[in-house]
Amino acid sequence: LLPGGFSENTLVLNTDEYSFLSPIPDELDDITATTLEPANCAFHVAMRANIRPGDTVLVIGLGAIGLIAGLILQTLGAGKIVGADRSKHRLEQIRKTGLLDVVDTADKDWMDQVREMTAKEGVDVVIEATGAPSVIKDALEIARTGGRIVVPSVYFGAVEGFEPLPIMRKELTIIGSKGPAPQLKPDGTSAVVEKVMQLREQLQKMITVYDFKDSIQAFTDARSGAAIKAVIKF
Repeated sequence: LLPGGFSENTLVLNTDEYSFLSPIPDELDDITATTLEPANCAFHVAMRANIRPGDTVLVIGLGAIGLIAGLILQTLGAGKIVGADRSKHRLEQIRKTGLLDVVDTADKDWMDQVREMTAKEGVDVVIEATGAPSVIKDALEIARTGGRIVVPSVYFGAVEGFEPLPIMRKELTIIGSKGPAPQLKPDGTSAVVEKVMQLREQLQKMITVYDFKDSIQAFTDARSGAAIKAVIKF
């Protein structure tokens, strides 16, 4: 069936143009393997960030893509990584797992908290993964002079009161990151599968599994942030 959401069978085309299919290793369980789709997007974000050893990173928006991007950047040599979100549920979950240090963007002084945690006037790299257009203004403010802002968010709508002057004044680099582009190693195997294998213990901490009878609750928890990565098991 096409497109196949929640179907017993689905047909996915594996062509040169859309070469997204990679075998799942036997040692990777199906539940953890569900993170491969957001991990593919997150891996592309990490590559677009062009991380340098010791770079400080702020990830705004701690859904699956933002959180996994932070984890991947850790493996690529980033220094201090801080996550930011306004969902109390999501922040509580991440604090429990210890995956990242986090700040609550509902706090008036959250940027000062980030600066104190990174020991800099601003961060080297900002990942803006909220999908809220207004947050790009925060990204421009918290990035250091000469910093980089990676935007994987899908925006709908304009940014009210947007002031682009900091892009010039701070010599910022704004980088778009679109979707789960194939990330193949020279031998043709998936770099993302390899990265998920490397991070599987951390990724398992962000998964909440629901029985199919509790599907509505799974969607509710995913929307509220009570579940970072909700997986429905049939």
